Amino acid sequence: AGRHGSENLPAAAVAESPWVVSLEEAGRYCAIFATLDAKGYGSIGAAEAQVVLEATQLPIADLHQIWQLSDVDGDGRLTRGEL
Repeated sequence: AGRHGSENLPAAAVAESPWVVSLEEAGRYCAIFATLDAKGYGSIGAAEAQVVLEATQLPIADLHQIWQLSDVDGDGRLTRGEL
């Protein structure tokens, strides 16, 4: 199975999915992560991510749920891949 599990879907379904990250979007997220991980630890905590996440203007409860889902290993920090 592929990383996103999209290899078995028709190309049109993958292209239309809101969950598929384009290469351009991935590059933007990597740049954001690099800025937030200024000390090069390889992960960021909630304090580093707070300003960026709150800038989305999503409700705090939604941001909390997004953080919980993104923090796959449950260590309270996000790696570049988790972001």
